[in-house]
Amino acid sequence: MGLKNLSSLVVLPSEASTGLTDAHVASLAALVNLAAVEFPGHAKAFTGTSLTALAALRKLTRLVITSNKPQAVDYTLALPALAGLRAITRRASSAESHLHLELGVPDAAWGAALLRAVSGPGLSRLAVAVREAADSAAVKALVEAPGAREKLVGVDLEFRAAPTAEDIAALASYSNLQRLHLTCKCPRAPPSRMDWRPWLALSQLKHLHMHINPAWRDPLQPSTVAAMAEAWPLLEHLHLRLSPADNATHALNKLQNFNNLKTLSLTWLGQAAPPAGGAGLQRRRSGSLDATVFNLGYLPASLQELSLTSISSVRLAVPSSSNITAADSAAAVAGAPLSGLSKLAMDGNFGISDALVANLVAAAPHLTSLTMVLTGRQTLSAAGLATVAAGLRRLGNLHLSDYRESPLCLSQSCLLGLAATGDLGSQLRYLKLSTPDVVHAELLPGVFSGFSKLRRLDLVGCQDQAAAALAAALPLCCMKHTADWAGEGVAPEESSTCLL
Repeated sequence: MGLKNLSSLVVLPSEASTGLTDAHVASLAALVNLAAVEFPGHAKAFTGTSLTALAALRKLTRLVITSNKPQAVDYTLALPALAGLRAITRRASSAESHLHLELGVPDAAWGAALLRAVSGPGLSRLAVAVREAADSAAVKALVEAPGAREKLVGVDLEFRAAPTAEDIAALASYSNLQRLHLTCKCPRAPPSRMDWRPWLALSQLKHLHMHINPAWRDPLQPSTVAAMAEAWPLLEHLHLRLSPADNATHALNKLQNFNNLKTLSLTWLGQAAPPAGGAGLQRRRSGSLDATVFNLGYLPASLQELSLTSISSVRLAVPSSSNITAADSAAAVAGAPLSGLSKLAMDGNFGISDALVANLVAAAPHLTSLTMVLTGRQTLSAAGLATVAAGLRRLGNLHLSDYRESPLCLSQSCLLGLAATGDLGSQLRYLKLSTPDVVHAELLPGVFSGFSKLRRLDLVGCQDQAAAALAAALPLCCMKHTADWAGEGVAPEESSTCLL
């Protein structure tokens, strides 16, 4: 009886089931008060032929059928789904129940057919994630479909070849676009350099993910980034790939101009040439190599999540007030320069050391999630992790991957220190350790006894016998130890249930 009053439903996938089926979807027609339905990441058993049944849901205003595994063949709707989607958008309903659709589609041609099928007053907004890489003709067909410029608010698209100026102009014509997620794996360069200026017309943009070879465009200039911040005042998510030439222009100093940015992801692809000068982004000698320096002091105050990846050497400069020690950080939280940052991930050679971690803890004391992938000559030790435990009073997720030959910081004594220092042992809910097998072989179940709130433990590379002993010592904790599992699933802060 209670389910009849349900207004919102999210059906999560499970490894233990065969996935959502058309029969499951048809049964939802009985839940007459449903206003929002989401099916994230379901397998081939769901073709969409039963979507017509959802036309009976007169209050439905949001339908999401997307993939949590991009480019997966099994995670997009089949052609028969068009009839059902057409029935949903053309039902007799009031203006308040106009539909917002977010759909994974097989290719851009299917997306154009979708727009032709659902165009009309019943459709409020449409976002599509295109599985197959698209060529210029497919992009043009999508743009020219009925209602595309007015209704399309989100596009996830992979280019089959390097995007042309015509491709960029076509996508930039979507006046109401809020999400633009573009990738290209083609190694061949375009005939001419990409121009950023057409994208500046997308004044409603909230999400920009530009995973395209940065060598195909002109180096970012401070004026370019400042123009982006002015043109996209609503932007909340930004992902950029950076070239060596970008490192010499100090353009990243202008990131502070984004007043609403909440999530920033930057990927450095190579070494940079020495700059003409400047304080924000500069070169430093690291051994016999020059190393780019990225100053975190130029990040926007609104930033909540920061992800940094580099295949070259990048050194992080923490804001000047970060000389506050970890012991004093609790008293200085209000004035911490990165006090709004809740999630930080560093994957690559960022010069992570005990001293740098201490400065980061002082500058960003409100971190709830911290990921560090150690490579190269980074010198983080157990002492640095003790600083994390003592200074980050809200940390719930800690992911550590140590791929250095020596010295390894993820020892048994180090884990005991993490659990015993400060409040970390009583607050940590998700711990992921990825290290050489020799480290896991030394771990004893008693090492984890101090982690009383731990609900998920990933030990990538841990042998079955050791994993079984740890599982017995942590009865309330979901634990698996295969690399495939460790990269999947819902983050524990988003769901308190772990489906095995």
